[in-house]
Amino acid sequence: MPLERSSRRSSRATAAPFERGDRRERAILASLTGLLVNASLRSISIGDIAKGAGISRPSLYFYFDSKAQIFCALLARTRYHCPDDFPLLASVEASAITAEVRSIVDQTVRSWQENTVVLRRGFEAAEDLDVQRQWQQTMSGLIGFIAEWIDRRRSAGLLVTTEETSAELAESLIWLIEKSCYRLFASRATTQAEQDRRAAVLAGVGLRILGETPAHVLPDRRP
Repeated sequence: MPLERSSRRSSRATAAPFERGDRRERAILASLTGLLVNASLRSISIGDIAKGAGISRPSLYFYFDSKAQIFCALLARTRYHCPDDFPLLASVEASAITAEVRSIVDQTVRSWQENTVVLRRGFEAAEDLDVQRQWQQTMSGLIGFIAEWIDRRRSAGLLVTTEETSAELAESLIWLIEKSCYRLFASRATTQAEQDRRAAVLAGVGLRILGETPAHVLPDRRP
């Protein structure tokens, strides 16, 4: 069963706010975030997180059931894989296909830039089945969203229809971008110029993967 993103306390909360509890939840999340800067998720204990949050280990379990649940709450905060962050792809009217593919790349790079620590550790946590289940669950939603966009653009003649399904292409594109972002942000600080160059290369590769229809063979849609 997939982990719930909310904490135990917040899932039980009524309309009345519990400010002290909210502060403790934030402290727990902040503690794990700080620890992840220099350590993998696997090497961090519940005791470490509780100590950093200034609470006891039993108290932490009032808010979260496990270390994986705390991490999944952090991951949810990043809004990573959220289709709402790709508005250009939701439009029924096709814009320039190059701009749409670039928007997929730019939003993903931006997410990694803003949430490097959490996304890097999540990407590395292949041994934690709960974390990977949460990652795959959110990724599946984005794959479906991009696959629908591919189908619409194929119908409009903007992408070539090939033997690969739209879902297969969407998944391949996302994994390509994610792996590249991990390599870009994993080991050192990067310059804006490096990030821009990587985004441009990924957008170009993405267009070739998806099968952009050359401008000179696009159907004439003028009345």
